[in-house]
Amino acid sequence: MRKGLLVGFVDDNHLHDLGKFLFAFTVFWAYIAYSQYMLIWYANLPEETVFYMPRVTGSWMYVTAALLLFKFIVPFLALLPAGQSAITRTWPLSVF
Repeated sequence: MRKGLLVGFVDDNHLHDLGKFLFAFTVFWAYIAYSQYMLIWYANLPEETVFYMPRVTGSWMYVTAALLLFKFIVPFLALLPAGQSAITRTWPLSVF
């Protein structure tokens, strides 16, 4: 950590807590987005699908996939608790 005005106040526990908050908000963001999508899909609300249809078809499909990858999957795997990090090292190998 660089030296600055908060050298005596901010330690590793503070940074660990910030990482936990970031992990929690990442999971919460994905939960809210998935819940909204699932509710609209399950209720079969055609007036609400106007928002989702352009975003999951055509050229916007790649933007949606990148959003899912870089706003949920990458942060989720990077911010897993320390006890789970050994699993994430072997996880890509277990996919194949």
